[in-house]
Amino acid sequence: MEEHAALQQQLLAHERSYWAAIKDKNAKVAARLTDDPCIVVGAQDVGELSRGALSKILEGATYDLNEFSLEGVRVRRLSNDIAEHESPRHDLSQWLLPAGADTGRWVARRRPANSL
Repeated sequence: MEEHAALQQQLLAHERSYWAAIKDKNAKVAARLTDDPCIVVGAQDVGELSRGALSKILEGATYDLNEFSLEGVRVRRLSNDIAEHESPRHDLSQWLLPAGADTGRWVARRRPANSL
């Protein structure tokens, strides 16, 4: 149980960092925390974006994400280095998705120590 709690805390820390980068329009941090390519779901469509495309979107964004919430999140380990999370969508900005749920996966990748 302690291992699961630690996994959940670690995953939520990454998720908070990602959404804080989106809120701050920090393209460099958001791209670093995004897989390449990544699948995104928006109000109009589902698509695939490269890190470069995500960076350009954030740099040219005409919207503001004022707040986000990560309450009610459930985490499940899929393997030693992959975990998924799901949560009800509360106030994670109406421009992103219609009411529903948020889901994501985090994959631990081996990178050089100075890459973060």
